[in-house]
Amino acid sequence: MADPRPPLSYDEFVAEQESEKIPFEVQGRTFYIIPPDLMSDEDSTTFFELMGKDADEVGPDALVRLARTMIDDYDGFAALGGTAGRLHAYMAALAAQRDDALKAEQGVDEGEDGAS
Repeated sequence: MADPRPPLSYDEFVAEQESEKIPFEVQGRTFYIIPPDLMSDEDSTTFFELMGKDADEVGPDALVRLARTMIDDYDGFAALGGTAGRLHAYMAALAAQRDDALKAEQGVDEGEDGAS
C-alpha cells in the first residue's frame, strides 16, 4: 500500500536550513559561519576530525583548516585581514553572547548554573 502522505521536499528543507548560517561582516562584506550540519561531507569530516584534538596531534595548520570548513569564503575573509585565530575568538564571543541571552531568557542569574 502506498503511503498517502505527500513526500517531503528535500529542496525546500535545504533552503530552510540555509537560514541557520550565521552572517557576519568584515569591512562591509558579509560572510557566513556554517553550522556543522550544513557543511559539505568533506568539510564535515575535516571539522569533526579536528575538533577537540590537541594542536600537537593535528599540526600547526589545523586552526586554518578548521576555519576553512566553518565559513563560506575563507580566502575572501583572509584577503580582508581575517585570521583563523580571530575567527575562533569571534565565534567564542558569539557563543558566550548566545549563552548569556539564553540564560537571561530562562531567568538564570549569573551566579547560577541553571542546574537547580
